[in-house]
Amino acid sequence: MQKLSYSGIRGSIAQYVRFATRFFRPFFSIEVNAHRLVEFRSQHKDITYTPILLKIIATAAEKYPIMNGILARPFLRKKIYVPGEVDISIAMEKNYKGETFVAIPIVRSVNEKSIKTIASEINYLSNLPYEKLPDIKPVLFFHKLPDFWKYWSLKFICRSPRVFKLFFGTIGFSNLGKFGITIASPTWVNNIVFGIGTIEEKPIVINGEIEKAPILHITMGFNHAVIDGAMAGRILSEVKGLIENSDYSSL
Repeated sequence: MQKLSYSGIRGSIAQYVRFATRFFRPFFSIEVNAHRLVEFRSQHKDITYTPILLKIIATAAEKYPIMNGILARPFLRKKIYVPGEVDISIAMEKNYKGETFVAIPIVRSVNEKSIKTIASEINYLSNLPYEKLPDIKPVLFFHKLPDFWKYWSLKFICRSPRVFKLFFGTIGFSNLGKFGITIASPTWVNNIVFGIGTIEEKPIVINGEIEKAPILHITMGFNHAVIDGAMAGRILSEVKGLIENSDYSSL
């Protein structure tokens, strides 16, 4: 029987998941006609779907700022803080000391950047060694803590909206489409997280006619303590509308 070590990073992930799942988080899933998205992507071979979708999400957050909300309790009462910058943390596989795991580097101020700039930044982050990622020093220190203190450190981090934003950004994003996943609800501490599924050719009705179209599957998990179901539905519908109808060159 093979024995695998349980590293400090794996322990950190375990405590993160434990903290993030203290409360049940509902999720909604939707199918999107991705014809415009696929067409734009085909015209820009150096850009993947991820930076385009990040910009779409940041654009939706301009209409629904609560997407960017952080629930924190700096004193005695909980408050919802809404930063002006849309900082999106991205699930990204990294290798560190022979161990492969998912890290969450953050693309800052997505709402203020072009798709090309976002794509360049994601490419830069993906090529950086784990220990060289921005703001990684406090995270590396966190990995060294005993599990008990990791959990309580997470509680402390989430008391301050500024510290929370430093560690976790404001919105979570995980693209699992390349694995053929359709519906995914990742576990994150952010109030909203988007799980991006695969794009499949499906028959749909357009103007009364049955046609084939590339269908993108998107799942959005949300914290019901901050966002009601009706609002979550509007947000996901807004993202769907932006993907289907946007002039991507103007984003």
